[in-house]
Amino acid sequence: MKAKLLIVFLIIAAVVTGSVFYLKNYYFYSTTRAEKIEDAQVTIDQTLGLISENREQFQTYEGKVISSERLPLMPDTTKTEKLILHFWASWCDPCINEIPELLAYLKLHGDEIKAGSLKIVLVSVDYELGAIEKFLKSFPELNATAYLQLWDPEGYLQKSFNIDRLPATIMVHKNPIDDKGKLVERYMAVVNWKQMR
Repeated sequence: MKAKLLIVFLIIAAVVTGSVFYLKNYYFYSTTRAEKIEDAQVTIDQTLGLISENREQFQTYEGKVISSERLPLMPDTTKTEKLILHFWASWCDPCINEIPELLAYLKLHGDEIKAGSLKIVLVSVDYELGAIEKFLKSFPELNATAYLQLWDPEGYLQKSFNIDRLPATIMVHKNPIDDKGKLVERYMAVVNWKQMR
């Protein structure tokens, strides 16, 4: 009798747990009405404009509304040669493994970031603010003022840029990177930052 009760309890627990995760993911992916942006349409100004114009969709890593004063990276893009838009989440194991290499890359390119030729936007798609706060205790460098940190709880940017897995990185270049006029590099996996220029 005890064995049957235990089995019933485990089945109910599994169904409830699965339902919670399903509903959480359903809500996360269905509450946003973002327009899809194709790579051919993406420029640095358009990308930063999208963020600036839709700032009410985002929050800071501290859970504050993004105001115009909180967008110090936005105004002057005349010197910007490359924009890196990096999507991550604290529950994503590959993201966690990638962060140290990303931070090393950002440190290596610190002069370009200070000069404004390289702009960094770090987008967390975590479900809860507490998860970001806990994550930042392990990686406080992610909260540096040189980068724009966005918490995108509704997945607005994620949907806009057709991000369907994490980690994801989009690099938007000012000048074409090939003879076809390509401006965008898209990585839907862990990036080998040691090999990036």
